[in-house]
Amino acid sequence: MNSVYTLHPIFDWTDEQVDRYLKENDVPTHPLHERNYPSIGCECCTTPVAPGEDPRAGRWRHLREPGDDGPKYCNINFSDGSGI
Repeated sequence: MNSVYTLHPIFDWTDEQVDRYLKENDVPTHPLHERNYPSIGCECCTTPVAPGEDPRAGRWRHLREPGDDGPKYCNINFSDGSGI
């Protein structure tokens, strides 16, 4: 059986290193980053992040907060048990 390796060349980069690379290489960034979406997933499962929150706090927020008025589930991530 052959082994397969996955390499992630920027795995251990800091946010500052990523930002510097993007600027130095003129890499376009998603416009939602400027609107407090540092981690972007699908439309219904991603919310903006408030100052001081973890950068990934906006991902699947509706799984952590009570109430039915939040974003609807996309059924891509089955972590809440309802996505079958």
